[in-house]
Amino acid sequence: MESKNGQEFYTEAHLSKCIEIPIYTVTEGLNKYVKFKGLLTENVESTPFYVDGYLIIDEARVTQTGEDEYEDKLVRAKCSKYCSRPKLENNSYIVSMPFLIEEAFISYSEFKIALNKFGIPLIEEAENVQTKDFNYDVSLVNRKSNFIVEDAAKIAANIYYTSHTPFNSDFPNPLKNHYMELLSDCIKGTNQDDFKLHTIELWCSYNDEFGDRYSKLYDNGTYLKQKAVIDYKLTIISKREFLRWCEYENIYTGLTYELRLFEESIEALKAENEKLKTQIRPQAFQQASPSMPNNDNEKIKELNKKLGQLTDESSLLKENSFPIMTPKLKAALNAQNKFWLSYDENNPPLQKTVKHFIEKELGLDSLKENRDAAELTRAIQPEEIKRK
Repeated sequence: MESKNGQEFYTEAHLSKCIEIPIYTVTEGLNKYVKFKGLLTENVESTPFYVDGYLIIDEARVTQTGEDEYEDKLVRAKCSKYCSRPKLENNSYIVSMPFLIEEAFISYSEFKIALNKFGIPLIEEAENVQTKDFNYDVSLVNRKSNFIVEDAAKIAANIYYTSHTPFNSDFPNPLKNHYMELLSDCIKGTNQDDFKLHTIELWCSYNDEFGDRYSKLYDNGTYLKQKAVIDYKLTIISKREFLRWCEYENIYTGLTYELRLFEESIEALKAENEKLKTQIRPQAFQQASPSMPNNDNEKIKELNKKLGQLTDESSLLKENSFPIMTPKLKAALNAQNKFWLSYDENNPPLQKTVKHFIEKELGLDSLKENRDAAELTRAIQPEEIKRK
């Protein structure tokens, strides 16, 4: 079956970004896989059986569907260890019903074995290569710190444009409207999982007695009723909060938050702090026994301490540079931003990948042993990473 991390199969177009020579020079003799669900049979008289997973394309037939339009149909397929019947691996069967090959895949494991065989260097791991095409310039949008809700919904729906021909916002788009509703529920605090989005500015729209529309500003972190109407063009959320929401909704935007050193945002800590303050009566401080400290009061002190530490760290990191920048320090900073600020704890970057990146930044020959690159690679690695 498909590997747990979902990274065993890639298209040729994707893998072509991992090497510096034409992809067909490597994939010419490799198996081509197809994601299949259907019936196979040994011959026309045999009883078909069901298989799902990745099968090896054994025989395909090209058919013309229109003028200059063609499609590939799977005729025969071999079972593989990545399908629901791994015991039948390499056995070839007839496809009982017509099956359209929409996309062919290559096993990443087989691809890397071929690279080692020919001695071809891997310039980038496949999982680090951008797989989605965006209608916006990711690097340009990533420089923004805040978004109005409408723009956040457009980014989520991949209809946000940074070109000279902007997207017509008056044209209805069901996916954008869907994401605006999801964002609205999270901002109000009415999300089914109690997921709360904290805003930079929070505006709601109303109609006056004459039917004219106006908007009213609310305190950030305010919990609103479901019937409240968020002003999508005035309400602002930070990029950090937006990416936290994207992670919750499993939406990939290509954007990153480089100073991600803590899970809870400062806005969330402030909101929780204020909420606790309003729950404590002045008499509680007077009546509390010295031997029995008020739990809420202690929690407020702890939150204030944590908030102060986070604010100090954020101020220090805003510069994101050394007072005197050298090529080695610049390469180290770039590598840490790329590999360690938001890494997957279960699948951390390989040291050789980080080292190769630093060597490339410094213009060093990766085929030789570079002590400087190796030392910088170890220096920027988080202390909690334990290499076997």
